[in-house]
Amino acid sequence: MASFLEAQGIDHIYASPFLRAQQTLAPTADLMGHTTHILDDLRERRLADILIDDFVSALRDSFADDTLRLPGGETLAECRTRIKGAIEQMSAAHEGQSIAACSHGAAIASLISDLDDVDGFGF
Repeated sequence: MASFLEAQGIDHIYASPFLRAQQTLAPTADLMGHTTHILDDLRERRLADILIDDFVSALRDSFADDTLRLPGGETLAECRTRIKGAIEQMSAAHEGQSIAACSHGAAIASLISDLDDVDGFGF
């Protein structure tokens, strides 16, 4: 992936505060001599802060109703708004430049679910 991103002429690299996202882009940053900027709004979606017996069903339900809030969790709509805001923030800070950003599956799926005819849960 590092050589692919290098060939794209990436100007800036962003990652969520989760270590696994930072580790994903570390080889690219090293290869290109870039610093990885940490952006909190790229973090993974928190579905709930309680133990969920049937996580897959709860996640599926949250895609069927993007306003569904489990205890201590973030709705799909809130997550989507947060991720869109992160993209807008990066774009505004680096207008006309190429950006690589690393987030997480549920956060990315929340954005994809906003596209026409796309099942974000199936993503």
